[in-house]
Amino acid sequence: LWHKVSASRQGEFSFSNGYYGTRNRLFFAFKRTKNFLGGIILLCLIIPVRIFQWTLMGRFNMVKGLVSGTLDFFQGKLGPF
Repeated sequence: LWHKVSASRQGEFSFSNGYYGTRNRLFFAFKRTKNFLGGIILLCLIIPVRIFQWTLMGRFNMVKGLVSGTLDFFQGKLGPF
């Protein structure tokens, strides 16, 4: 069985991949942890590291998607971007 990675999201390093991956990860981290520790760790550690990594790698669409997904999560937007 052959599966093309992220075919519906314009490729592996696209804006929409960064957007939905980040927004949904935050949503589930805050929804599934009782003390919000998972969400806090994601916000304080993982997101800044991803921004740094992707900036160094030149994946600016992913950084833009990550920032937009984070902002939309806090604004309560759960539909399409």
